[in-house]
Amino acid sequence: MLFKIETQTGVDPVPTAAQDAILVGNPNWTADPQIIERDFVTTDLSNFEHRVGRVVSGFSFEVELRGNGKQHSGLVADASAFAKLIRACGYALGANNGAAAQATSDVIPVRGNTGPAITWTKSGNTTITSPVLYTLEVVTGGASGTAQVICRNNNPEAGGATSAARAITTGQAQQLGDSGISITPTFSGNLVVGDKFQVQVFPRGVIAKPVSEGHSTGTIYMWKDGNLHKGHAGMGSFTIEAQAGDIAKATFNFTTTYVKPIAQAMPANPVYEDLIAPQVELSLLTWGGNRDMIAESWSFDAGNDIQARMDVNAAQGYLGSRIAGREPKGGFTPEVQLESDEPFWADFAEAKSKTFTVRVGTEAGNQIAIFGPRAQTSEQSYTDRNGILAYDKSILFKRGLTGDDETIFCFC
Repeated sequence: MLFKIETQTGVDPVPTAAQDAILVGNPNWTADPQIIERDFVTTDLSNFEHRVGRVVSGFSFEVELRGNGKQHSGLVADASAFAKLIRACGYALGANNGAAAQATSDVIPVRGNTGPAITWTKSGNTTITSPVLYTLEVVTGGASGTAQVICRNNNPEAGGATSAARAITTGQAQQLGDSGISITPTFSGNLVVGDKFQVQVFPRGVIAKPVSEGHSTGTIYMWKDGNLHKGHAGMGSFTIEAQAGDIAKATFNFTTTYVKPIAQAMPANPVYEDLIAPQVELSLLTWGGNRDMIAESWSFDAGNDIQARMDVNAAQGYLGSRIAGREPKGGFTPEVQLESDEPFWADFAEAKSKTFTVRVGTEAGNQIAIFGPRAQTSEQSYTDRNGILAYDKSILFKRGLTGDDETIFCFC
């Protein structure tokens, strides 16, 4: 299969086997024709021949979650095949050269904080090689210079897990562990013990965030037993399934314009990404900063609502598709803990949002990290996992502080 982002929607960018080949599993192509019946009144019960109106094509396939060995350069030009695919699923790619503005998420105040609001600025350059979620917690209340915080992280690869208590002063930087990044608070009034603030720091790489306009489209070439199926103006959605010890896989479903299939041999010597997909291990799965969970699996669904764009001026009356809405969701399956250790049920009942983090891969150039600043539980039930009681937990990813930020991918 070949895939390439279009510079003009619906215009074939002519992908090549040397630059745009993607290894896929379970490839499938479908045609969805609009059958136009011709209903006339005659003396018999026989039906007249119908005609076919608008035809829409569908492409589905699986890909392994992996990098390309160079995506950690900080250049969008070095984005992996997976990153390019999600561009046509409502995401935009941006460079992350390590500077704080690119490598650091917004600082998220944890729901339930009761102290004064804090605004934050970010500075520095990231020195880490794997993603880290940092949590600042107020351990001594009081005014600027009197209040104290501790800083802890969810990544044992990134230095000490918890810092010693230190003063927090308005206008003075707080170092985030060994990341090379600092955040500077501005506030007035007295901070309150127990208030928490969380921020995700990514290593150098390529950042992908959802966008609400200016969506990219793609062209797909798919060969099925000597027949070439093409589709233009492609937009789609995708899901991810990750099972402990296995290889994480994404399933894509694209809607495209219809192009008449032709007989054509597959291109010779296609060039594929050749890194081995990493195993699902050491995933840094955290829920609200809690990394002390044992989960067998996690999942993600981009949840795009793809709608046809009908146009009387377009061929077959069909111009392409658009993303009319999105509802990203996911899930994970943690073993049951005491409610006093992790209040899964209380948070569910109170609709409390929490940060969600996970990654695939541990080596630079072959990692994919996902961060959700505000995730809420939508369903939760007990399940038996070979004699171990666990939760089957479904979550919804919601708007963070600015919008178009409910799910952030970093290819690093």
